[in-house]
Amino acid sequence: MEYRAHGGRDDDVQDIGDFIENEFLSEDETDLDLQLGSEGLKEEYTPVPGDRYEIQGRLFVVESVNAEWGEVKLRDVTFQQNAGFPIFRSEKLEFIQQYDPIREEPAEPEKEAADPVGGGGRISRRRALPA
Repeated sequence: MEYRAHGGRDDDVQDIGDFIENEFLSEDETDLDLQLGSEGLKEEYTPVPGDRYEIQGRLFVVESVNAEWGEVKLRDVTFQQNAGFPIFRSEKLEFIQQYDPIREEPAEPEKEAADPVGGGGRISRRRALPA
């Protein structure tokens, strides 16, 4: 038994309680640093207008953020797409910070079109121009 290995006696209830408290219920800073690793505590992201979140299966866009009051105004995009008009929702900043914003995938860069004119002509959006 690990308790005995640490010098405890089975007959002393106070001793057992102290062992449990010291081993499992108290955290000193060195234990916390080991648990967190080199990253430390993650800084909370503060949403900005235009950020997109999926909350409870619905898509929302941040309309405004009031950091002083800790409130975030959201527009329900899912409702707007289905009903044709938006509804708004106000949530606490701490609630929104539980979610990660949806990052848009970068669009594929447009591929250069082959030279349809031949002879090194330059392609513009309207027509091919000679070099």
